[in-house]
Amino acid sequence: MIKAVLFDVDGVLLDSLEYNANSLADVFKKAGYEPITVEQYKKTFHFSLRKNIKHHLGIEDEAEIDRVYNIGTGKRNKDYSSLRYHDGIKEVHEKLADDYLIGLVTSRYHAGIFDKPGLKDLKEYYSVVVGYEDTSKHKPDPEPLLLACAQMNVNPAQCVYVGDALTDIQAAKSAGMKSILFAEKNTASADACASKLIDLPAVIKKLR
Repeated sequence: MIKAVLFDVDGVLLDSLEYNANSLADVFKKAGYEPITVEQYKKTFHFSLRKNIKHHLGIEDEAEIDRVYNIGTGKRNKDYSSLRYHDGIKEVHEKLADDYLIGLVTSRYHAGIFDKPGLKDLKEYYSVVVGYEDTSKHKPDPEPLLLACAQMNVNPAQCVYVGDALTDIQAAKSAGMKSILFAEKNTASADACASKLIDLPAVIKKLR
């Protein structure tokens, strides 16, 4: 029996590809490097900030990585015009809150979660929020998901994680919980698949 629903943020609650790409491009430009394009960023959408810096800039020197990283963590992109919220986001939270505990497990830092207007309005629904800085290991390692379960005092087998990437599904499986891939097709061998947020309550009820 499912008692808790955990959400990834980027790609699930937020259609944030373009917004994140623009933000990273601004960070690179401010640090003195060539800005990244949206097309370049698509392949590393689920990377952490530090991993994106290493991948796109090819930097090996840790001091320089730290410098760019500090620019990124200190900069907040206030232009939300390219940020999209999936349809039914508030309605789904209202429905799920009647039957389940709800939480977030994201690779975002805490400071970059509820600074977005749409997510700030949903904060009251979350029993737990696990951000990047809360664990030493990150998805596909199950540590962030297991921490969320521990904080909610719920057995992992009674949880389902909703993510849009293979690493999300791998983390859920390693944690011993159910998984739902937020995509058109189930390309990651998740327990279920949903392409619309409004379909999630019905999909979750079918999980055993």
